[in-house]
Amino acid sequence: MINRFVLGATILFSKLPMWFLYRISDAGFLFIFYIARYRRKVVRSNLASSFPSFDAPKLEQIERRFYRHFCDVIVETLKSFSMSDQELQSRVKLRKPEIVDQMIRDDQGMLLLASHYGNFEWMCARLDLMCQNRIPTFAIYNPFSSQLFEDLITYMRERRGLKMFPMKHGMIQAVRQLQSFCLFGFIFDQAPHRGNRLLFTSFLNQPTAFHTSVAKIALRTKAPIYYADVRKPKRGQYEVELVRFETENFLPENQENIHIYTDFQAQQLAKTIHRNPSFWLWTHRRWKYEPREGDYLFPSLVQDT
Repeated sequence: MINRFVLGATILFSKLPMWFLYRISDAGFLFIFYIARYRRKVVRSNLASSFPSFDAPKLEQIERRFYRHFCDVIVETLKSFSMSDQELQSRVKLRKPEIVDQMIRDDQGMLLLASHYGNFEWMCARLDLMCQNRIPTFAIYNPFSSQLFEDLITYMRERRGLKMFPMKHGMIQAVRQLQSFCLFGFIFDQAPHRGNRLLFTSFLNQPTAFHTSVAKIALRTKAPIYYADVRKPKRGQYEVELVRFETENFLPENQENIHIYTDFQAQQLAKTIHRNPSFWLWTHRRWKYEPREGDYLFPSLVQDT
């Protein structure tokens, strides 16, 4: 009953006009940036390590713009609970929408790579709307420890037909679903858990551990990969372009190709971030691990050492 009450209150709050929600975002920025100072040490450290050639004023400018964007994403995500299809289409534009017709003509399972850049909730909702009644859509997610948040996020993300699978069963479900016509989505820029071995590649001027699951799934299923390249031309407006990876040379499933595939994903994201660094999720503790004995190092890192 409590969960249903909170969901109802959230939906009611989300019906506030966008201009009013942005005023809340402006006030939230002042509180988070100046008073709470939410993860500012993490953000500053991440930015300084990622852009060593930038001077202090440039890094500070990116930091402030990031926190303003971060607060916007919070209220925009709340808006997702009641946003109409028409408003979603007007706020998230698809560049080269004809690629959807090509995906349908291919009539096979496809992988979609997304990242914590721009508003990833709006982007995923827009792509789900694009596929609605045309392409079955699935995604992997990391379940919340709180059942309340689990119910809220599940409701928001599955409003338009998306089916989510917990990360624990993600690889099995992905391989199974990709045997048929569907689009299977991944947020691929999360830091992996420290296991026995991790793959490190050069990303934003530092050794960075990446999940290799997407590469393994793609090579095993021979599914084409599309990368969601996001832009933010102005406040409350986003553009998404689906870019197909040219992967014909990477088809054999072996360790070398898994590494090449994963590095290729990392470099595509790096290009997006360099275009405008303020819109990536810098509060994320992305560089928790350093390479240690037994880890895989991409050749560029081996050469650097």
